[in-house]
Amino acid sequence: MNIILVPLQSIAYAVMNFFGFNSNTDEIGVWVNLSTSVFFAATIGVLVYATILQRKAIEVDEYGDLREQHHDLITFQIENKETLEIFNKVIIPQKYRDIDDEKIILDKDENLIFQYYVAEFDLYERVWFLKEEKSKLSEYEWVCWIIFMERMSHHWIFRYTFNQTRTIFDDGFMDYIREKIINRQDRGENAREKIIKDAQDEYQRKYGKELVFANKAPYQK
Repeated sequence: MNIILVPLQSIAYAVMNFFGFNSNTDEIGVWVNLSTSVFFAATIGVLVYATILQRKAIEVDEYGDLREQHHDLITFQIENKETLEIFNKVIIPQKYRDIDDEKIILDKDENLIFQYYVAEFDLYERVWFLKEEKSKLSEYEWVCWIIFMERMSHHWIFRYTFNQTRTIFDDGFMDYIREKIINRQDRGENAREKIIKDAQDEYQRKYGKELVFANKAPYQK
C-alpha cells in the first residue's frame, strides 16, 4: 500500500507546485487524499469487473462441460449397446414384481443400465441447478434436456433408479421428475407433449412471446 501511495503523493505535490500552489498548504493535502482515493476506487472497480467477467466465463464453461459429459454418456451408450434398451418400453420382469426394491438383485446387463441411469440423473440434476438456482438456461434449453430424459424413461430400471436415488439427489429435482414424467405416465398422458406445452406456457408468461420448435420432417415417399 505504502509503495503505491508514496509515488502518488510525490506526483500530486509536483502537479500542485507546477500550478503555483504552496506545497505546505492544506489544499495540497486535500488533493493528495482525493487522488489517492480515486486511484484505489478505480482499482477496486477494475478488480470487481474482472471478477464478474471471470465468474461468467466459469458459468459458461460449466454448461459447456455438462454438454460434453452428456456427449460422453451417449458415446458410452453406443459402445455398450445394452444401455440402448432405455429407449424401449421394458416392463419390470415377473421375478421382480411384488418384492421390495431393496431385495432386487440386478444381473450384469441390468446393473449396467442402472449405473447409466445414475450417471444421467447426476448430470441432469446439475443442469437443473444451472436453470433453477443460477438461471443460466433458457426455457428452450431446459425443455430439450427434459424431453430427452422422458424419452429414456420407459424402461423399468428408470423408476428403480428413481427409487434408489430419491434420497440422494435434490428434492426439487426429483419432485419435478415425478410430477412431469412419472405421474403423467401413470395417468396415461403423453408426458412429452405435456412437457412441451408447459414450456411454451411458461415462456409465454415470462417473455410474452411464443416458444417455437422446429416442425416435424415428413418421410420421403
